[in-house]
This record gives sequence, structure tokens and C-alpha cells, in this order.
Amino acid sequence: YMLENLENSNPQVIGKILLGLGKSYEDQIIKRQSNLKFVKWFPENNFFNNQFIRSPDVNNAPLANSLEHYQSLLALLPNSRTTATVHYRLAQIQSRIMRDFLGAKSSFETALKVNPSSQLRQLIHTDIGKLFIYNGQYKDAINYFEPEENENINDRTVAYINSLLYGLEIDSAVTYLDEIILDVDTNHKYFNDLFEIHDLITNYYSDGTKDDKIAFKLFFQSESLINEYKIKEAIEILESIRFNHSDAMIYPIATLRLAVLSIDLMQYEKSIQYALAMENTLLKDWGLALAGEVEENFLGSNEDALKYYQESVSLQTDNYKKANILYKIAVKFKNAGRRVSARNYAEQALSYQPSLGRAYLLIANMYADSANQCGESQFDKRAVYWLAADMAKKAGQVNASLKKVAVRTVESYKGRAPSKTDIFTEGNAGTVIKFNCWINRNVTVPSL
Repeated sequence: YMLENLENSNPQVIGKILLGLGKSYEDQIIKRQSNLKFVKWFPENNFFNNQFIRSPDVNNAPLANSLEHYQSLLALLPNSRTTATVHYRLAQIQSRIMRDFLGAKSSFETALKVNPSSQLRQLIHTDIGKLFIYNGQYKDAINYFEPEENENINDRTVAYINSLLYGLEIDSAVTYLDEIILDVDTNHKYFNDLFEIHDLITNYYSDGTKDDKIAFKLFFQSESLINEYKIKEAIEILESIRFNHSDAMIYPIATLRLAVLSIDLMQYEKSIQYALAMENTLLKDWGLALAGEVEENFLGSNEDALKYYQESVSLQTDNYKKANILYKIAVKFKNAGRRVSARNYAEQALSYQPSLGRAYLLIANMYADSANQCGESQFDKRAVYWLAADMAKKAGQVNASLKKVAVRTVESYKGRAPSKTDIFTEGNAGTVIKFNCWINRNVTVPSL
């Protein structure tokens, strides 16, 4: 209604409506990478595309008509920072969804003319250069993002390095990284990303054989194609690494990429095949963990998931990852009603990551749920809640982020435990109650 009655509507409100409209287009077409817990594709690293975008239907008439209406309304809005943001969002839709690079460039330039904030102005200039990357024009992208002398490390730095990698100028990327990496402040937002990409190139390319270097270039060629939405072509190149360069150091990472892509393409059985194909590589534990996640989250096979998780744990050398997998197994056993096994795995998880407060909460929850099955008298049954409260309290003690949850949980359990009046009536203050059910633990009745 407000869009149809623009003259009678607040322009700022219209601008916000258009921003919401743009977001809805992206939500309809962009598919975020599957929410994997144990194995992710270079999580939070800006040098890798962590967003799989399905090739857009550029002939989608409703979308095209809506965007035309969107643009016509924009022409009527007064210049403001909100208007600049709307033009910017439109340009992003045009470039990343519609792949209309000329239209996107026009919208970016319009956004620059309508009073954007300084931060948005920088984003626009960077995104104009990224149009070259999205269109596979890597030499133009390299020229656009080539840093000036003494230029600070920023978003343009990432775009420049990506342009070199996608353009297969790997040696130039290494040279540039060597020049800047030792001067990066440890608190810089790109510190970890820069070191990770530097180590990847050094370990898998610079220090490798001729075959390693060929396979590495093929790998980044596939990454560039994914960035251009050419998923089929990217998969073909990754497959060529698997079949023609199986001894190359990048082989397991290329296989992992195929497994993750297969999940995004909803080819779950194929994803498991790729995951298990890492069996004889250094990423075998990752492959097993990924296979377990696919079985659990997409194929609904808890039994097979547990099998893969348990095998992965036996190979895992990272205590943090091992603890999280053990916790996941504990949750599976809890849901299956196998509480002793669930507690055992939760306790194992805590042995590898003592700050894993969720494991204490899991055990506390199982104790509380068992109150009616443990203890002979009503008093003893309710006494289980003291045990549950003690366990929940530990969650807040080992993990500050869980303190509020732990406090609420402890209060809830203590509220269900016997009161001081109950203790006085029973006359058993200070006595020890043993639970002979699966819990097989003792609790001391509080003194009055």
C-alpha cells in the first residue's frame, strides 16, 4: 500500500521497505552454506567463498518486474543516506543474483552521488572493483585493487590477493603476502585470514613439487569458477585433481571441497562418498566427522552417524574438536534414552575440554529427568534435584558465558528439591542418600 501511495508516505519508511524487499530477494535465491558443526569450509576466512549461491534464473519475470518497480520507486526518493544504502543493496542484487554487472555498476555509481556515509562510500568503491572478480576479469581486478605505496591493509587487500589467486598469479600473491604479513598487527581483523592463506600457499604450492603446483592452480581455478556461479565446471576441475593428481598435497582439500559442495547441492550420498574418500589422507578424521554430520542431519541415520563420530574421535588429535564430537555423541545417546552412555561421553568430553559447560548441563538435565525413577521415597526422588543443581552449577563455574543459564537452572532445580521444612520433618539433615538407579551417585542432605 505504501509503495503504491509513495507521495503520501514518509520517504525514510519507503527506503526501509525497499531495503527489506531487497533482503527478501536475497533470502529467496541465496542459499547459505549448510550449517555444519564439526567440518566447515575455511570458516570465517575472507579468502574463501563461504556462501554457495545457486545460479540465478535471469529470466525470472516476477523478479525482473519487481526490480524494475524497485528502481522506479528509487528514482522518486530524495537523496539521503538511506537512499544511498538502498541503491547499494540494489547493486548487490544486480551483481550477485542477477549478474547484471552494467546495471550494478550504474547503481553503485548512483549510490555514490546521493550522500552515502564514509564507510558506505568505501564499500561501494571496493564492490565496484569486485564486479571484475565476479565477471572473471581478473587482470582488470588486479589493476583496480593494486595497492598504493604504504597503503594500509583493508578490504581492498583481500580483493587484491583474491584477484591474484583467481587469476592464477600464485607467485605474485606469495611475494605480496611475504611483503606485508610480518607487519600485520595481531589485533587486525584480517590477521588470521592472511596467515592462513599464506600458510596454505607455502605448504601446498611454494614448497611442493611440479605436480603439487599444477594441482594447486587447478584448485584455485575451481574456486574462481565457484565465485562466478559456474559450479558444474568447478566440480569437473576438482574431479580432475582427484583422478590426475592424487598424490598432490592439495588432494584432500579438493576432496573436502567436493564433499561440502555436494551437501549444498543436496547430493548427500555423494557427499559421504567424497568424505570417506579422504580415508588415506591427513584429513581422514575430518572426513569421518563430516560423514557423521551428513548421516545425522540430512539422511536421518543416527546409528551410522554414531559409528562415524566414534571412529573420528579415535583419530582426532585436536582436543577441542575431540571434545565437541564426544559431546555430540553424548547428546545422541541421551536422545536414545541411553543415559549411562550419554554421561560417560559427556565426561570424556569434559576431560578434553574442561570449559565445556554444556556437558555439565546435559548431565544435570538427565538427572532431573530421572527424579521419578530414582529413590524409594518421595523425599529421595526429589533429592535427585540437589544432584542436578550441583552439576548445573559447575557449568557456570567453568564457562562464564553459561553463568546466567546455569544460575537459572540451579534455582529451578533447587525449587523442586525438598525444602527446609521437608528436611526438618524427615529429620535427616546431613545424611547421605544413595541413588541405586542408573545415576549410581550419592547426595548429602543439606544441614539446617
